[in-house]
Amino acid sequence: DCIHCYFMHSVESGYRLISNSKDKKPADLSDLSALKTHQKYMRQNLETIRGQERFLQNKYVTEIMPEAEEEKIADDCGCQVVPCIRHGFGAWYDFWSESSEHAAKYDSVKQEVTQNAKYCINLAAFDKAYQKALYLLNHSNKIRSLKSESYQYTNPAYRYYGIDGDLPMQIGNILSVVLYTDYDTLSWHFKSTFKKTSMLESHRKMMYRNREFYHWSKRLIETVNCWGSTVEEYKASTFYHSTSRNEFDSVSLKLNCPTS
Repeated sequence: DCIHCYFMHSVESGYRLISNSKDKKPADLSDLSALKTHQKYMRQNLETIRGQERFLQNKYVTEIMPEAEEEKIADDCGCQVVPCIRHGFGAWYDFWSESSEHAAKYDSVKQEVTQNAKYCINLAAFDKAYQKALYLLNHSNKIRSLKSESYQYTNPAYRYYGIDGDLPMQIGNILSVVLYTDYDTLSWHFKSTFKKTSMLESHRKMMYRNREFYHWSKRLIETVNCWGSTVEEYKASTFYHSTSRNEFDSVSLKLNCPTS
């Protein structure tokens, strides 16, 4: 996802300009008006390629609260509202403790992605994802070399997940990633269950929507946090993500759901 998003979508959306692009980039890169026109043109191209539904249901973009909504809140409360992430970068759900109120609606990830009430893929698509995950498990030296983080009992992550250290990845871990990276619209609906549909939606109602993807959510979180790399360990120092409005000079994030 990182490579795909950087080399493809950053160009298609007009955020990154390359000299050999088939669409002419502005001659004067200091001309902001020309850059905005180019960006608008490239984003229209991207919408044409992807189709309007897939363009709007885009897991690569986080929505910023529209100006009209900011103004309404400001009028209601009599205060100034600065540009903000509309529904946050994802709620945290407790899948692991005995006291958790969160519960599964279906018995397996397969049932969740093929029978949920949000957006389903057919059995052939699921089988294709499963076969890809199985191939990666059996043939990818990188995946076979990955071992789970050796958390100490005092580490919160161990208490949350209950996963011992130095364990190999299982097919369920790989499948949770393949389903997310290979099926854009499904991933968008999956990701939406980590975010409020409105400022008024309660955490309990949001958690109820996440029941549609309970097993998938739990397995993907465990896979990323127990087998993934931290930002400090990663070779890249710059990460890209799109928002519906670009008005931030800086941002500090706490991420509880996928953002790419």
